[in-house]
Amino acid sequence: MRRTIFITSFHPLISRNIIRTEVISKLISNACRVVVLVPKSKLDYFKKEFERGEVLVEGVETGAAIRTLRVGIMKRLAEALPNTKRAALGRRLTLSGNKKNALYYYFFYLPAGFLGKSKLFMKLARFFDYFISPRGRFYPLFEKYKPDLIFSTDVQNEHDVCLVQGAHKKGIVVIGMVRSWDNLVTRAFRFVPDKLMVHNDIIKEQAVSIYGLKPDKIIVTGVPHYDKYVKAPFVSREEFFRRVGLDQTKKTVLFFPLCDYRIVRKGGETPTYTDKDALEALSKISANVIVRFPPNETVTIPDFVKPVNFFYDQPGVSFGQGASITTRELNTDDDIRLANELYYSDVVVSGPSTAVIDAAVFDKPIIFLDFGRDGADSLVGRIFEYESEHIVNILKTGGARVATAENSLKKEIGLYLENPKRDSIGRTRIVKEQCFLTDGKASERVTAAILENIK
Repeated sequence: MRRTIFITSFHPLISRNIIRTEVISKLISNACRVVVLVPKSKLDYFKKEFERGEVLVEGVETGAAIRTLRVGIMKRLAEALPNTKRAALGRRLTLSGNKKNALYYYFFYLPAGFLGKSKLFMKLARFFDYFISPRGRFYPLFEKYKPDLIFSTDVQNEHDVCLVQGAHKKGIVVIGMVRSWDNLVTRAFRFVPDKLMVHNDIIKEQAVSIYGLKPDKIIVTGVPHYDKYVKAPFVSREEFFRRVGLDQTKKTVLFFPLCDYRIVRKGGETPTYTDKDALEALSKISANVIVRFPPNETVTIPDFVKPVNFFYDQPGVSFGQGASITTRELNTDDDIRLANELYYSDVVVSGPSTAVIDAAVFDKPIIFLDFGRDGADSLVGRIFEYESEHIVNILKTGGARVATAENSLKKEIGLYLENPKRDSIGRTRIVKEQCFLTDGKASERVTAAILENIK
């Protein structure tokens, strides 16, 4: 008799992180039926891409229209509570605006940051959240499929929270996963599942030390969507450079733009375009440049003319005219192309992104882009994530360099092109700390954790 498992895919990267990995096929081969829950606006796409046999797709209403005031308050509280450098920076950024923001800071964010130092208060906040948050939105699906287990792939996502709170009320087992490396230093848990899966021991330690979770409730799996990296490259060098239209005899720099949201701005002041500055700097070096744009964020590069030695990779599937870029989904070709780009590049330049972990997996030299603006005490132009725990952990390994201006960027690129093994020991440490294991079996560990916890 097949057991039914709900798997959520409300965040745009989950289709890559979990749905396109071997997790679902392994569950099916172990006598499970999988129901993937997705935003209703993407239902047709997910049905076409994934629905077959024992894999079903259900659309769910999402977005601000179904968010109650109570949920909105608890969501903001979760962002304000963590006793972390990353959350403190986020609280401070509420001051970079009008008087209303200052009121938010002094009467909400600042007191919440103080209360967040107490694990007891964190627990009380979750208890209060559970009892005031509305339930019932997912009850019809529970009745229709009678799931044996819920796999929440992004346990801090507001729609996942609504689902798992309702599942807990109905006595359904919940397995949750922390989606990304910065999630626990950015926002607090609104609900703690029966078991929590994390990518590495750093995130496990954060769950224990910041939120008081019990270590025996946490399972370390590695990163499932990195499993395919052990099979790279997927095309020959000659074929890859033919596809991107670049000279295969030249060195290649792979650039991941920072994205607009990472660069601090203030109303009424001249915008800063750090990504444009970086592209102009890269255009002055004698090498190929592949620009891998983010699939779900905007990058503003006004009046920059793409040189002939540049290739723009703009991944992601859009959902119609007028749809927000933040809703785009990655397809299989997007992911394979990234693996090939990493494999055939010589240096990776990036903002404070998980792309640096991908680069380390391929042992590619890493340069963080941190072109500062204004004075040291000014918020304008600052890329505040470099002060956050998840990036500090990378810098501590010695596996990455930081370029603070055009000259230092060109210098670091030149040194890495001359000696690609420079800082290789640090990159090995990045992989060990951030990926747990890169044995191509993370999907197996995720699947095993799910199967072991089905009632």
